Amino acid sequence: MSDNPESKTKKRFGKKFWIRFLLLILLVPIILFSTITGVIYLKQESIVQELLLSANEDFEGSISLKGSHISPFAAFPYISIDLEDLHIYEGKEAIKKAEILHIGDCYVGFNIWDIINGNYKIKAIKLSNGVMRLVQHTDGTLNLANALKSRKPAEEVKSDFKIDLKSIRLKNLDVQKLNEANNVLVDAYIEKAKTKVKSSNEHFYLDLESKFNLTVVKDGDTTFVKNKHFEVDTELDMNELTKTLTIQPTEVKFENSSFGFGGKVGLEKDVPIDLHFNGEKPNFDLIIAIAPEEIAETFRQFENSGKVYFKADIKGKSTNGNMPEITANFGCENGFFNNLETKKSLDKIGFKGSFTNGKKRDLSTMKLEIQQFSARPEAGKFSGKISVQNFDSPDIDLRLVSDFDLDFLAKFVNAKELKGLAGKVKLTMNFHDIIDLKQPEKAIKKLNESYFTELLIENLRFNSPNLPAEIKDVDMKATLKGHAAKIEYLNTQIGNTDLHIKGSVSDLPAIIHHTDIPVTCDLDIRSDKIDIRELTKTKKSEGMDERIDKLKLNLRFNTSAKKILESKYLPEGEFFVKNFYAKFKHYPHTLHDFHADVIVGEK
Repeated sequence: MSDNPESKTKKRFGKKFWIRFLLLILLVPIILFSTITGVIYLKQESIVQELLLSANEDFEGSISLKGSHISPFAAFPYISIDLEDLHIYEGKEAIKKAEILHIGDCYVGFNIWDIINGNYKIKAIKLSNGVMRLVQHTDGTLNLANALKSRKPAEEVKSDFKIDLKSIRLKNLDVQKLNEANNVLVDAYIEKAKTKVKSSNEHFYLDLESKFNLTVVKDGDTTFVKNKHFEVDTELDMNELTKTLTIQPTEVKFENSSFGFGGKVGLEKDVPIDLHFNGEKPNFDLIIAIAPEEIAETFRQFENSGKVYFKADIKGKSTNGNMPEITANFGCENGFFNNLETKKSLDKIGFKGSFTNGKKRDLSTMKLEIQQFSARPEAGKFSGKISVQNFDSPDIDLRLVSDFDLDFLAKFVNAKELKGLAGKVKLTMNFHDIIDLKQPEKAIKKLNESYFTELLIENLRFNSPNLPAEIKDVDMKATLKGHAAKIEYLNTQIGNTDLHIKGSVSDLPAIIHHTDIPVTCDLDIRSDKIDIRELTKTKKSEGMDERIDKLKLNLRFNTSAKKILESKYLPEGEFFVKNFYAKFKHYPHTLHDFHADVIVGEK
């Protein structure tokens, strides 16, 4: 009996058939991909050599590399050639000073069919493990732009290689940008970054995602921007017609905070910019993020809240010796800090501030103002304001009123090294003066300056393992009225030792300004007992076994501010011991009616 047609069909499309069919589906693309990869491998050397030859002939800079190999999946879906140990130099001389780029692995991605057809369009670039050094020279030119400057007329430049980028990826790339004019170095270590590229008519769009650490160095020293962590996810629009790069409104993650950023950058001479920054947060995280790490670490022990805001604009030409206009407004309302360990809090913190670099857009026209600064500690008060104009020769106007209970302050900042800190400090200050940083001796002539300060310390006491004895009591009143500074009284008890001090300086601002104006300093010291053994005792030494009783010492020093601050060795001037009286424990005689006149001058 013969099989029916249905059974024949089942045999024809049985299990073995489907296994073969699936294997064929899998093997065909693998064989095809392997064949194409083999073809590209054979063409690899010629592609790389053509790329090097074309670049080194057409541009002022130069390119070198150690070797290359096919890396099929590094920039998938494009097939890549890995340019190993890639160097790009500003000129034809391969020296370290002229090096712009040194990359361990530079993956250049091509479309498979483009390569087969001899059409070398670069579709993707991935840079991994390297350093890019951008230098803006004193003449305003950029080393990278100099390297990419064509050596031939545009119509003669070879077009074998074209750039039709769809993707750019960066991994572990250290990008450094040095401005030789002001010696400012911006260092961004990019952990990872990727862009998606698309174009439409005159527009060139880039979607950018990046994570990097930023450090700014000025004259070899790091600024407060040191190893700060950033995350940026934004969209860029490059308009070929208007030569403008537009940065869409973006949220920038910064340490544990964030802020808004956006604006435009002109891609033409002098690089005009119009950038905007803003932020409003329910806490101080943004300010803590900006702070140096050692200060930020201190702030992290506090719970904090408050309406903290800022808005800044940067507008104008930014290169070739030009400085854009910078304006900023910032402030805080209902700020609050609470020490999580000691449960001490500071509330009602508020301030409003502004900054501008002024008409000339340099240090001479900069102005910083902080108005209505106030805070309410658990016990006491604090308020003030400050204005600083002309950062070349700062014109400082400061008003400050504070009244602090030191027991609260010690617990608020958790000052564990100071045991039993207590007492009150009251400070009232009105200060208006110009400080000429280059020629301080001349600044005092520029302004009818205003000085008034009163410092009151009541019942200050504390102890510390670093002190020879406990500070049992400090009472002090010091004033600055006009130019005259005066210690009206300073009474203290340090262990068994008591001290009572009065003093005055005839012209304190003259010292601040390094002038030649004569200055007279008086100092009167009294003590019933000075226990030298107690004051000099350490863990390793018993101290000096001596005691001074009934001390009376009156001193005067006639000099000038310049001679106090700028003398090479001892301050120059005339030193008087007006009276010296003392009794000693181990000296049989009493010192009394001791007078001296000592003149200190140059050798």
